[in-house]
Amino acid sequence: MKNVRTDKLKRNEMAQLIRDQVVLYINNGARHWLNGKEPNLKMWDVIISDSEDLRDIHYAIDKNEIPRAFEKASRLDTAVRDVIPTKVWNWMSKVHAG
Repeated sequence: MKNVRTDKLKRNEMAQLIRDQVVLYINNGARHWLNGKEPNLKMWDVIISDSEDLRDIHYAIDKNEIPRAFEKASRLDTAVRDVIPTKVWNWMSKVHAG
C-alpha cells in the first residue's frame, strides 16, 4: 500500500482540485466585484489576498508539506476554507493526523 503522504499521484490529484477551485474563485470574484459601473476594488483585493492564501496551500501540497498546508488552511476565514474541496480537506486531515 502506498503512503498517503508521499504518493505523488495523490498529491497531484489534490493539488489539481485546489487549482481548479482557485481559478473558479478568482473568476467568480471578478464577475461579482469588477462588473458594473463602479467596481468594488476593496472586495477584489480581498479575493486576490484569499486566492494567494489558497495558492500557498496548493504549493505546500505540491512540495509534500501537507501538515503545513493543513495548518494554513485551518487558519483561513470560513468562506475561503469552503473553497477547498471536501476531498482535499479529508485527505489533508488524514495525512496531518498520520
